[in-house]
Amino acid sequence: MTVIDHILDGAGKVITQYRDKPTFLVYLACYLQQVQYIEDALTTLETVFDVDTATGWRLDWVGRKVGQSRIGDDTLYRRYIKGRIVSNRSRGRIKDVQRVAAALLDSWSYTHESCLIQVDTNVDLTSDARQAIWEMLQRAAPAGVLVYLIQTPYVMPLVLSRTNED
Repeated sequence: MTVIDHILDGAGKVITQYRDKPTFLVYLACYLQQVQYIEDALTTLETVFDVDTATGWRLDWVGRKVGQSRIGDDTLYRRYIKGRIVSNRSRGRIKDVQRVAAALLDSWSYTHESCLIQVDTNVDLTSDARQAIWEMLQRAAPAGVLVYLIQTPYVMPLVLSRTNED
């Protein structure tokens, strides 16, 4: 499964005085085979729980770990998980709000003033989706900055300011 074959790699690194010792090479191969099994298993786990490839309960598990409840089918849920990851990693900078919007919305525009950020979209969103997107935008925004998510034709300013609770 992995690119490295640990048995061949390890045998190639044996110093000259041990290369002619078959017992040593067998013990080394047995040890390195166990390392290979572990690496293959970890690679499988990484693939199975990757946001881009996980499905069903595995994707739900990833969502719970990042704090995102299920919204829609697996494809839509992946998008919200990625948005939540960007939001969780934000440092309260203006560009973090842009990254969250880019991860969550196909079509959006962005304006900001000194204490106001406005994200406009014409994407058709459910009320749960609007709430989740707004919360992630709010989390990514600098402390004390107002965040508005405006969906044409709906306007949704839910909370006017964010307090710094960190």
